[in-house]
Amino acid sequence: MAAFIEVKILGGVSFIRVDQVVAVTYNDPMRCTVLLHGSSQGIGCAEPASVVLKRVKDALETPVPTAGGAHGDAG
Repeated sequence: MAAFIEVKILGGVSFIRVDQVVAVTYNDPMRCTVLLHGSSQGIGCAEPASVVLKRVKDALETPVPTAGGAHGDAG
């Protein structure tokens, strides 16, 4: 199961699968664009690239729990 991160966009928020992030581009001090695998368009974010990159990094470093629990026990 993939982790999601929340990013602020001009019209609200968007949730992005962190394993699909290819790049985060810097537009200006308060905006960035997240480029996703398999997409020809990026997601325009209304927050700094450094903030989005920190969320991506933190999500990639945090293990995602599985349906079987922390040790993979099915029952």
